Amino acid sequence: MLNLENISFKYNKGKSLILDDISLKIEDRSFTVIVGSNGSGKTTLSRIIAGSIKPTSGRYLLDNELITSDNYHLINSKIGYVFQNPEETFLTSNVEEEIAIGLEFGSKEKVDIYNIINKTSSELGISNLLSRNVNDISGGQMQKVAFASQMVLDKEVMVLDEPFSMLDVKSKHEYWNFIMKNKVDKTYILITHDLTFSLFASNIIVMKEGKILKQGKPSDILLDRELLLSANLLIPQSLQMLIDKKGISKIKNLLNKGDESKYLEEIENYES
Repeated sequence: MLNLENISFKYNKGKSLILDDISLKIEDRSFTVIVGSNGSGKTTLSRIIAGSIKPTSGRYLLDNELITSDNYHLINSKIGYVFQNPEETFLTSNVEEEIAIGLEFGSKEKVDIYNIINKTSSELGISNLLSRNVNDISGGQMQKVAFASQMVLDKEVMVLDEPFSMLDVKSKHEYWNFIMKNKVDKTYILITHDLTFSLFASNIIVMKEGKILKQGKPSDILLDRELLLSANLLIPQSLQMLIDKKGISKIKNLLNKGDESKYLEEIENYES
């Protein structure tokens, strides 16, 4: 379990808080979606969760253990983070080397590394990119490579910051199908302004101006038009049309049966 208590954050010379008294719990093997418009603080929150920045105040507990300067390394050992702009985090120039780099620091044998990379890249549809230079691929392909480089490390928690922002519809659904296939033993935290995939969530957290406006189930959030308007969020037309046609309860029943592919097909039909 991941537990944040009264977390606030501001930059050293900043006068105003970027995050203001944030408290939340994220259960093991759950899927949490954190939504908000630009400037809501959702990316800052994701970086605190992933350990790339430290809160100004508040408590961070991971598996009921209070995170301090002495055990801060625990965050990195358990939580993987895919940045919104992946090219800023690449450490090598070659796609295959970029995916492999974290594994090579571990104890995996070369043959195991090769098999893991091939399996992950195949499922994400990027096998054809392995020999390419990371600077010669598209932004969407960079997002997939960054995701693959974290997934191969098999960490317990994955934090994904706007992972679909540069992907076309087909690539977006390949990415999502991979997540659904590998979600059983992982905790996912998705940071986004796009509500398309929010119906998959165990919990949705709505943010505005560094605060949490509301937390709840997808049906509680997506049917609260006043809340979404207040947070400057819009339900994508494809999702709204699907909700209007089937009703949110029928869609949730579809997802509860594990039939995510049917939902993706429906969304794709409305997007095309």
